[in-house]
Amino acid sequence: MFGGPSSTNIGELVTFLVGLTFLLAGFWLFFRTLAFLGVAKQTTGNVVDVEERVSEDPDTVGRVQEYYHAIIEFTTADGATVRAKSQIGYGRPPRIGDTVSILYDPRRPEDIREATFTGTWLFPSLTIGIGGLATLIGVLLLLS
Repeated sequence: MFGGPSSTNIGELVTFLVGLTFLLAGFWLFFRTLAFLGVAKQTTGNVVDVEERVSEDPDTVGRVQEYYHAIIEFTTADGATVRAKSQIGYGRPPRIGDTVSILYDPRRPEDIREATFTGTWLFPSLTIGIGGLATLIGVLLLLS
């Protein structure tokens, strides 16, 4: 099990440590999301522009992936008009003029999230799930 260092033990240990890192990052995202939701106000906004981001796939030469982030304009509870970029990028551009339900931090109204599962809980959930699974696999491998 934890005898001398071998490539098998190192691989198992790396699996465990990577999983644990993802798990801890997921819980950090989870508690950060809870803190955001504790102060967030909900409102609707309109898509007024679209920002395109291009990323190249390092594994495939010349392959490019485009992501589109909605620029949303909304009015805060105190009457200020704010434009902010959605944190979620999509494979096709949102339509200008669409109405979107959002959550914003009144202290930093440019900090917005779409009021959906994807906009609030997707990243914490995926990170905790991947981290938990990798940690469990690492533990089982180390104990076998």
